[in-house]
Amino acid sequence: MSGTIEKIKDIELKSKERLDNAKVEASTILLNAKKEGQLKYEDIVNKAQAEGKVLIDEATKRGNDRAKPILDKAKHESDKILALNEKDLSKFVDLIVKKVVMVNGNS
Repeated sequence: MSGTIEKIKDIELKSKERLDNAKVEASTILLNAKKEGQLKYEDIVNKAQAEGKVLIDEATKRGNDRAKPILDKAKHESDKILALNEKDLSKFVDLIVKKVVMVNGNS
């Protein structure tokens, strides 16, 4: 009978060891899964940020390409105005004043 009790105690001890080992292994698996999940999350975020930067850069380039002709024309017109002498500017001012006076009816 004492041999049976010893066997039962031995089985209980081995079962406890197996249970403890299983708990440690489960904790290790869980920890590794959390680490792997965090790495995948960071990878996804980094890829999304990189894709976003590419899209922003492409949109900026398209915007600049569309704006270039407008800016060039404005620069050209600005240069023409800056190149006018005082006599020519005086003519334009007189024309503008006449138009404003005609529209408002004050003569």
